[in-house]
Amino acid sequence: GIHGGSFVRDGEADVHMSDYEIYSLSGTQLQTQAEYRTFPNLIGEEMIDKTAEDLFLQSVLNANPNLQNLPKEDLLLNRGLRRKDLPTLTDILLFGKAPQMASAQYVIECNIPSGDSYGTSDALGKRFDASERCEGRLTDQLRQALAFVQRNMATAIAFKEDGSRVNLPDYPLIAVREAILNALVHRDYSSYKALQPITLSLWKDRLTITSPGLLFGNMTIENLGHVRPDVRNASLASNLQYLSTEENQGSGIPTMRAELAKLDKLPPFFEEVGDDFRVTFFKETRQEL
Repeated sequence: GIHGGSFVRDGEADVHMSDYEIYSLSGTQLQTQAEYRTFPNLIGEEMIDKTAEDLFLQSVLNANPNLQNLPKEDLLLNRGLRRKDLPTLTDILLFGKAPQMASAQYVIECNIPSGDSYGTSDALGKRFDASERCEGRLTDQLRQALAFVQRNMATAIAFKEDGSRVNLPDYPLIAVREAILNALVHRDYSSYKALQPITLSLWKDRLTITSPGLLFGNMTIENLGHVRPDVRNASLASNLQYLSTEENQGSGIPTMRAELAKLDKLPPFFEEVGDDFRVTFFKETRQEL
């Protein structure tokens, strides 16, 4: 069968493809279904914050007058928030009272590693100097993770020739916000990755954000930020644009590059690591290298 007879070339050897590698090559239709999953007998409409959901629907109607006469049930279906009268994963992640009921690992794990690389520790055997689990709705996780970075990174002070003060943070918060938001929106929410959180690590010399799942569709490392992307979680991404929070404004990777350049930092480094995607911001400026 496909799971036993699929291989990938690794040097001189043919290596069995993992189930996730096969899933990733199965086509966009299968991969875009995770955000529409429902959880019968576990998460019903009573677990949705109807006030927040209704405010969102009103913002959709305000922006799209042609939908004014659409019944609420049809509008919920149109926005990908309901399937067979049950809230979808998109609805749960955006408006759920307890989103982690869908998976305890739909969270961001933030940490400050004690060592210099993954799996290492300091002289006392300690792996992390600090750690925090960011839970709740996606916008809650975004605010918590951003606060973790702001609280734990250093900010130097410089003075211009006219005597005015300039703050020089290790990492520009606008760029960090975009990277966290990208991870939340574009991670793989399928059952293959449901037990894996997003990981944000503040190293001594860099910040890394590792998101479950490989790049999707037409995206490659080389064309990131240069082409219009295929979107794994299109409803989730679209609905976030209607939420009136400043965190959701921006243009993703071009914004990251521009904000890092303002502080004379190297551009973000993107890579696929195993079955995951990682972005790295470097602390040093170009002049310090």
